[in-house]
Amino acid sequence: MTADEARPERLGIEPVPDQARTTSPRSLFAIWFAPGLGLVPIGVGTIAAAQFIGLGWWDGLAAIVLGNAVAGVVVALLAVRGTRAGAPQMASARTMFGKAIVVPSVVNWASLIAWAAVNAVLGAQAVVQLTGGAAPLWLGLLPIGAGQAVLAVLGFPAISRYQRFAAVILTALFAMITVTLAGNVNPGLGDGPMASPATFVLMIAVAASLNLVWAVTAADYARYVAPSAKPNAVFTATFLGLVVPTVWLEALGLAVAYAVLPGRDPVQAFSALLGGGVMGTIGLAAIGVGTLAVNGMLLYSASLSLMASGLRLYRPAVAAVTALASFGVATALVLVEAQGWLENELLIVGYWIPAWAAIVLIDWRRHRAPEAATPPAGFRALPAGRNAVFALLLGTMAAVPFVDQALFVGPVASALGGADLGYVVSFVVAGVTFAMLERVSPTPRRAAPPLTVPA
Repeated sequence: MTADEARPERLGIEPVPDQARTTSPRSLFAIWFAPGLGLVPIGVGTIAAAQFIGLGWWDGLAAIVLGNAVAGVVVALLAVRGTRAGAPQMASARTMFGKAIVVPSVVNWASLIAWAAVNAVLGAQAVVQLTGGAAPLWLGLLPIGAGQAVLAVLGFPAISRYQRFAAVILTALFAMITVTLAGNVNPGLGDGPMASPATFVLMIAVAASLNLVWAVTAADYARYVAPSAKPNAVFTATFLGLVVPTVWLEALGLAVAYAVLPGRDPVQAFSALLGGGVMGTIGLAAIGVGTLAVNGMLLYSASLSLMASGLRLYRPAVAAVTALASFGVATALVLVEAQGWLENELLIVGYWIPAWAAIVLIDWRRHRAPEAATPPAGFRALPAGRNAVFALLLGTMAAVPFVDQALFVGPVASALGGADLGYVVSFVVAGVTFAMLERVSPTPRRAAPPLTVPA
């Protein structure tokens, strides 16, 4: 680890100076590849064969590929925009949201720390299993919480280095896991009684949901890419880094869906599926390494998101508070055993993300000049951002009738046999609304992300 990687990143949400933008597009592949290798994608893949969806191998695989491809395109486009702006995702969105950025920033901060908490519990379960069950689950949270906090506080240089390491290690571990599980693969899996075009669409939404979370963080990592980098290279590295590992492991989950043992927590089931012993240990180690890869990024981006709401604080301090908050949520999940409930709540809340992405992408199409070229200004100088926040709220609300989730099924989704079109509706309604409002009364563009408190 270099000296820069061993001390906290000095930048907050201000644009990265050109001389500091030395990351190559190729590095983005490893940054996005590592968090895609974990237990969660395998679990998502098994959903395709679940009784309420009932897809067979080929149509299940097609839904997995399509869902991940759609999400990958959105995130990759936002990464390209990030290289132009040179600023974090939520901070650069202030040009269209203005002061109203407080709404998506705080929602995103809360969502990311909650997702990190859900992941941390899985990592803690792996730690407990590695000790043979000798450690209580709350104790297993300590190394996970400490590791993710260190990455979030140190920031981009340390995260980038860890992701390169984790990508290599996790690829090797999951390659061995894939070979071990090959005997349980059932490529002849046929459709169940619930299989239909509606459940196919539902599975596309399920597969897309995993990577869509990263749409609100894409620029946080692309902002360090050299401004001279070719957009196609940035897009390709980000897209493949996201899509390849999740399609791989979701397809693996689908292939072994009926071999997963019921009546156990996911980590126990995964270890038992590997036969315990050395391979079981390898699987548990992969979960631990992968948890840090995901959560380090989630908490780092959460801290940047909160700062975009107008906080003028030292970024490492915000990251430390964010990591502590996520650890508190994870501890609460362990005590009340509410992990599944929180995950389902987060999936419902996530329908605002396509609406937000549509607004950002349409604004980029209307104003191609990078925001970093605008003179920096304080939060008070930002416009009200009424057009963007109204479009965001309308797009999110319009999606509600089309949602099909464990805790809520909208009337339109129910009438369509369970097809979940919520993401599409959210994206289209918000995008069209924002474009129309901007034509009538354009949002003033006189402010860029502000300089934060100097280190």
